[in-house]
Parts: sequence; C-alpha cells; structure tokens
Amino acid sequence: MAATGRNIFEEAKAILLSDIERFFPDGERRQDGWWWRRRSDDTTPSCHVVPGSAACVDFGDPSFKGSVLDCWAALHGMSAKDAAEEIVRQAGGKPPREEPTGKKKEQTAWVIPVPGDRENELHEAPKAAWCIERYGDLAGSWDYRDAEGCLLYVRARFNRDGAKQIIPFGWTVEGSAAGDPFKGKLAPLYRLPALAAAGPAAAVLLVEGERCADVAAQYMREAGMNVVAMTWPGGAKAKKQGIAWGPLRGRKVYLWPDKDEAGALAMKEIAEVLR
Repeated sequence: MAATGRNIFEEAKAILLSDIERFFPDGERRQDGWWWRRRSDDTTPSCHVVPGSAACVDFGDPSFKGSVLDCWAALHGMSAKDAAEEIVRQAGGKPPREEPTGKKKEQTAWVIPVPGDRENELHEAPKAAWCIERYGDLAGSWDYRDAEGCLLYVRARFNRDGAKQIIPFGWTVEGSAAGDPFKGKLAPLYRLPALAAAGPAAAVLLVEGERCADVAAQYMREAGMNVVAMTWPGGAKAKKQGIAWGPLRGRKVYLWPDKDEAGALAMKEIAEVLR
C-alpha cells in the first residue's frame, strides 16, 4: 500500500528540489536559479522556484500559484498524487507505508531471502531522499546474510543531531520497505557466511555492533587468527532470546562487551543464553 497524503507530497517536493535540473531538463540556469517551461508549448523558460521554499512563480502566467510538484504534474499531464508517486519511484525510493486511522495494520508480506536480482535495489533503499528526510544522514549499512550468502535484510544507521537510529530494510512482495522482516522470529547473527567459511574449528569473537564486528574481522585477518568476529542485531537492548544463536553451538565463544554498563549487562545475558 503506497503512502498517501502529506508524506509523499512533501517527499516528492524534496526530491525535485534536490535534483531539479534532472526533472526539468528542458530549462536553463540563470543567476537566481534554474528556470524551466511549465507547459510543453511554452516558447521560453518562465518558471522557477522561490528561494528557500518549494513554491514556484511563472512569469508567463501570473495567475499560477503552486509548488514545484504542481509544475511537474502539469508538465506531464498528471494529478499531484500520481506525479508524487512517479517522482519517488524515479528517485529509487519507496515512501513509508501508512495505514488509515482506525484500521488494523496489514501484516507485511516479507520475502526472505531477498531475490538475487533485487539486492542492488534494496541496497539503494536507505539512500532514498525520503529516508534521509525522515531518519537523518545515512552513516552506514550492513548486510545480514545466511550461511550460504543469501541476503536476508539490511540494517542501516542514520545520524541526526548527534543521535543515531538503526532502521532495518527488507524486501516485500511490493518491493523494498523499511521494517524488520524478523519481527516475531529468531533474528540471524551478523557475518554468518564468514562463520561457515572458517570451518568448525574456528572460534568466535562476539562484539556489540556491526561496525565493531567489521573492524575486529579485519584485525583477525591481518593477524592470521582463526577467529570469526560476529555480532547480533539490535545492540545491547535487544531481546537475547529473540536471536538465532544456534550457529554458535559447539564453538568456543569470546564475549567482548562495550566499555559501559549496558554492554557488560548485555554480554552477561548472552552468556546465560549460550549456556
């Protein structure tokens, strides 16, 4: 179900403003910005954005009052809603799903693993303009794969005003979407393919966070140690009983907590679960 109402309209405006020359290619740059033709039969560019806003002025039609989205919709003979959806689609994004007030939220039909020919599309999802606007600047993303290397889902980190937020992205029957495909299921560990490749004799170094696991993995490779650095999704606050710890069974596991109270407590909880 595609988003309707304010979210998708504002998202489409943000996309147009961020890449206006692409969406209005038949235009020209002047001292006060990009000018374009609002109608296909206009002889010269007469429309441009009011600085600091999404509103537009059309000197060829003083009666026009609208936004950059209205201009794009008029140029393509589309309604504002259809135009907004098409702009978001062209930008490679997917607007957040919204459910009508008072109605029960439909269960998302996740596709696990992600089809191989759709992996690139899922990787692009966290980079979409609507994600940046909603969650903040993209700081990194990490693939969670099964032991055979098939992509299960992606976890992305966004930063805004000094605070971080981790948002999972998965594949659905409608395409990529923000959400946790493993909600209500046992979630996979990070770097399962590396564990499978290392063989049954390899030990495991369990750290907190994907970025930490990647750094530790590089160190282990450079040191020539048969130790696989891994982590779990959700960080210190994750429910440890909700993680699929099975792949660690029978292995020597080193628990290396973050240097804080939450990290130490998390590793104590994990130790109990592993026992």
